[in-house]
Amino acid sequence: MKRLSKLSLLFVLFLCLFPLKGLSETLPFRTSLDNGLKVVIEEDRSAPVVAVQLWVRVGSADERGDEAGVSHVIEHMLFKGTEKRGVGEIAREIEGVGGVINAFTSYDQTVYHITIPSRFFRKALDVLSDMAMDSVFDPQELEREIRVVIEELKRGEDSPSNRIYKKVMALSYTTHPYGRPVIGYERTLLGLTRERVLDFYRKWYVPNNMTLVVVGDVEKEEALKAIEGFFGGFKKGSLPERSRPEEPPQREARVGIIHQDVKEAKLRMAFHIPGITSPDVYALDILSSILGQGRSSRLFRRIKEEKGLVRSIDTYSMTPMDPGLFFISADLEPGKVEDAFRAILEVIKEVREGKIGEDELAKAKVNVEADFLYERETFQGRARKWGYFEVVAGGVEFERRYLEGIRKVTTEDITRVARRYFNGDNLNVALLLPKGVTGPRASQLKAIAMTLLRKAGIRRVVLKNGITLIVKENHSNPTVSVYTAFLGGLLVEDEERNGISRIFARMLTRGTESMDAEEIARRIESMGGRVAGFSGRNTFGLEASFLSRFFEEGMRIYSDLILHPTFPEKELEKVKRDLLQEIDAEKDNLFITTIRLLDRDLYRGHPYSMNPLGSKEGVRRVRRSDLLDYYNTYVRGRNMVMAVVGDVVTEEVIGMVEGLFGSMPEGERPSFKEARVLPPKGVEKVEGYRKREQAHIAMGFVAPSLKDPDRYAMEVLEEILSGMSGRLFVELRDKKGLAYVVTAIYRPGYNTGSFVTYMATSPGNLGVSIEGMRKELLKIIYGEIAPVEVEDAKAAIIGRYQIGLQSNGAQASDMALNEILGLGYDFFREYPKRIEAVTMDDVIGVAERYIDLNGYVLAILRPPS
Repeated sequence: MKRLSKLSLLFVLFLCLFPLKGLSETLPFRTSLDNGLKVVIEEDRSAPVVAVQLWVRVGSADERGDEAGVSHVIEHMLFKGTEKRGVGEIAREIEGVGGVINAFTSYDQTVYHITIPSRFFRKALDVLSDMAMDSVFDPQELEREIRVVIEELKRGEDSPSNRIYKKVMALSYTTHPYGRPVIGYERTLLGLTRERVLDFYRKWYVPNNMTLVVVGDVEKEEALKAIEGFFGGFKKGSLPERSRPEEPPQREARVGIIHQDVKEAKLRMAFHIPGITSPDVYALDILSSILGQGRSSRLFRRIKEEKGLVRSIDTYSMTPMDPGLFFISADLEPGKVEDAFRAILEVIKEVREGKIGEDELAKAKVNVEADFLYERETFQGRARKWGYFEVVAGGVEFERRYLEGIRKVTTEDITRVARRYFNGDNLNVALLLPKGVTGPRASQLKAIAMTLLRKAGIRRVVLKNGITLIVKENHSNPTVSVYTAFLGGLLVEDEERNGISRIFARMLTRGTESMDAEEIARRIESMGGRVAGFSGRNTFGLEASFLSRFFEEGMRIYSDLILHPTFPEKELEKVKRDLLQEIDAEKDNLFITTIRLLDRDLYRGHPYSMNPLGSKEGVRRVRRSDLLDYYNTYVRGRNMVMAVVGDVVTEEVIGMVEGLFGSMPEGERPSFKEARVLPPKGVEKVEGYRKREQAHIAMGFVAPSLKDPDRYAMEVLEEILSGMSGRLFVELRDKKGLAYVVTAIYRPGYNTGSFVTYMATSPGNLGVSIEGMRKELLKIIYGEIAPVEVEDAKAAIIGRYQIGLQSNGAQASDMALNEILGLGYDFFREYPKRIEAVTMDDVIGVAERYIDLNGYVLAILRPPS
């Protein structure tokens, strides 16, 4: 199951809480059943979707040292069958109606969450109540699942980000259980018996230790009656005392240095701060925004942009139930660690000295407000917020207390908390370096430390210069998203200039005739806005989001970025430097590395064989003159589609865009040659080697393109094979315990596509894993498909697609990309119909036509023999 890290959860929640002009301040309905189950319900009829989340107030911090990981194992086991449902049936039942089900374990809570079309609300309640209270904990399934969790643990060990996070947590918490990884250790997992697991489960999984959160298209009284029906029969339990050892005060800086086979260094700094109930939380959250969130933040501007010492840098304030940490995270070249560390502490020193401007404070509050508004766009986001407040922060009323606290934060408050917590003896530093690189000594870093966020119709118009503009009004939230797409991307590149599209997209925000990069970032972020260039296999462009009250001002800046970029030489060198580091860093992601290995052979002779990030040689070759040529070729009216979705008035948007973009030349759309990709004539095996714990397997076949009618049957086939209820998952993970990750991936492109099965497993299981994937594919080819599988897959695809289009940004990107690729801006209406029309014979037909087990590419990334 998915484990949402504490950092990501708190980063979402605590940058999302500012008073919102025009929004209701009414809290959600809250009550308790007779058995103690707390219930939180928020009605919202804006979409036929409901999010249902069961929060259990127990996590890894409630475990004894010798049972570390048991909470996470229980999370897994609750999906492994009940008295009513067998292995795989829980996920299949939800995914079969288009819903999404998953879970995560953290330090203070375990959460089981379902997002589903609202007409299946009772099914979600049935499944959640059944799995939470009536799981069977089959001994054989438990043994298999512990093996799966150990594979997950090993996969985490291969991740540099996981390794460095575990290190900084272990340094920071020498006594408190927050210092242990949520997943536990291999030795403690192997020591878990069914009796020990059940003992922990029975102690904590009682209704009076649970909170059920419902947000979406429901009626409160009917929902409560249904909840009573499904959960009311469970008996209240006697909760054990929640005893956690306190972390003793830290007396000196701690430094831990680890090495791994990586290309870049990772630096993590953590200061001890109080937990969620402290009044200092408000100033700390604002300070986090000022220091390290956004391109105009102090650390980004000073350490990355001005000094070029890091590839990335950010901050976050982790405030859980017990005392937390203030993190500063940077990824950088190994040779720059000491200089970057010193420069970061110099910025911290300035804050301690009271050098905080009122403009910085105002911008931070606007960005906190913006993040709150964006989080409200999805029901699952709101449910997560209410659940966290109720379970960890003491109740949903916490939101009001937090908002009041944020309103009152002053520059003096920020200085006070900086002086209180940002001390050298309160600092923990974890450093990950490539093997063979010495870097600064721990004593050096210690010495340095001690010395210094209305449904409406859609209008499509074509302007005089050929620009296609799509506008959709949505007044349910005061935000607006803009997405502008051009045909281009990887399809227009060759080996000589592989990477130019990614460079071009990033350079769009690096300077215009009237603004430099710093001013662009400052002005956008001062409005609570977001703007970023993007590029992919078929397109490139610019996306942005604004609070709607700043839309006009934001669009003036947005148009300037598209119409008048200057591609400054100084910024170009920064972008190229960052991209070269990313190309190196990508090699640490073994899934992506395996797919790249596959694509180079499968798409031989086609642009898709190249890395969308670029090649090092191609990136180095790009000059400013190349970007100007790229701009003059592809940034033209007839090659441009802009979608605007949000709290706007359609006619005003049309007039604004006509005025701002009327000067763009008409030009032409590029015509891509039909570079046909032929299936391999035999089994082509390509191998790569990395010193890691697992082997990664990708089996690839040439597949239909975006516009090919076979696309829809291929998507259904992908769904049948993938997901937690898919055949690959059930057969190779659940039944055989071969892997934590196994899936199928269909990637339709502009004029070709690919179908891939992927698996990460132990090297000793390579042969049986490959044969297992072949066997499952062979079953499909031979027509071993049940009609219910096809119907469930179709419902899942459609439901997930509709859930994914809740936010303004998702709708804008969907319409713009489908329009520019020739599918039509209203393809979102056509797509569910096309999926629904797929038959079982269609699925078998595409399997027979495209999955040739005598002609495919087999990519294997594994440890050296």
